[in-house]
Amino acid sequence: MLLKKKDLEAIMDAARRKNMRAHISGALLFTHDFFLQVLEGDAGIVTQCLVTIGMDERHSEMKVRAFDTVDERLFPDWGMQYVAHDRKSLEGYRRFFPLGHFQPDTMTPSALLRLAVAATVGRHAPATYVSAD
Repeated sequence: MLLKKKDLEAIMDAARRKNMRAHISGALLFTHDFFLQVLEGDAGIVTQCLVTIGMDERHSEMKVRAFDTVDERLFPDWGMQYVAHDRKSLEGYRRFFPLGHFQPDTMTPSALLRLAVAATVGRHAPATYVSAD
């Protein structure tokens, strides 16, 4: 299902509000054919969020590539940072791609995480986010 820009904006607005209330932070990287999402917070709350996302009929082929405990958040000030790319703009991140081109199923969880971090560098968090810490 191809999302329209206004639909994606509505999803992001709702996700940011819910995440702020639940003290979840993270980032969402989007192209027209995939989402890469990093969620940070209490394991039980993040698990429930993943269940909710997985039950949403707009999603298909959802894969959890890693679920780890970390010492500190990578996106502490973002209820959900959104970064849009297309396959061409992602070519600037070629160093993360084991086959030399963007193909997320061939990437390790750590490479996907490094890509999410690299793609959000220099972006500013929304001023309305209340830190969970």
